[in-house]
Amino acid sequence: MERLVDRLAASPFVRRLDALPGPVWALGAYGFDRAVRIAGPLLSGGFGAWDAWNTAAISAASCAAALLPLGLFAAMAARRAWALPLASAYAGLKALASLVTCGLQFVHLRAGGCQDLAWFLSAVAGNLLWAAAALALLLYFKRSERIARLFPRERRRMVPWAVAAMAVVLLATGG
Repeated sequence: MERLVDRLAASPFVRRLDALPGPVWALGAYGFDRAVRIAGPLLSGGFGAWDAWNTAAISAASCAAALLPLGLFAAMAARRAWALPLASAYAGLKALASLVTCGLQFVHLRAGGCQDLAWFLSAVAGNLLWAAAALALLLYFKRSERIARLFPRERRRMVPWAVAAMAVVLLATGG
């Protein structure tokens, strides 16, 4: 067992994981949590019948939205040139999606659709919290010296089509 642990510790991927700062690990933990939460109902058939195209599309979009942060964490661990720009775009889009969802909850309240004030306040507070966390992650990516060392500016590469796809998925699923 000790040899296995030593071999794992010597692995370049494990060393790259170890070098990642805490906020990047928080993104990975969030992604893992979302992936587990979406996998359970999906695997147990809880999303309803897959015979309807709209159900399949909604489930596919939900899966994509759930796997985005986990995929970005893995890309950052692998030091991909596009990982940091896409993770930054994800954080900004997540904040925007949370704020849009919060605004839609106020529209729903104004239209008389909300009968439970406790649920409404909880949903608004939750969305504001996620927006603040995403903005804090975005600021960390922009200002951190450790991130700048791990992902030098000259190696970063933005992928506009991926940002557009992320925007569609996040705004369609509410983040």
